[in-house]
Amino acid sequence: MNLLTGAIEPNKEEQRRVINSLKYISDEELLAKGQEMIVAFELLGMEEVVISLCERLAKALTEVKQRASVFFVWAKP
Repeated sequence: MNLLTGAIEPNKEEQRRVINSLKYISDEELLAKGQEMIVAFELLGMEEVVISLCERLAKALTEVKQRASVFFVWAKP
């Protein structure tokens, strides 16, 4: 709950666990929910997870505008 409220920031180990679990998401599910997942993890402050999702989603997307929006999020500091 503290993570959701912003009282604490996610540590590297938590982010690695999330990244490992995201490996089991199918490409179809990633295409359907990937952008929403990026927003959610960005709000949680999980930058490593966001980068990992952006890398994978950018490879899977075919529409130029969608890829551009993913690259924009990926490039944010």
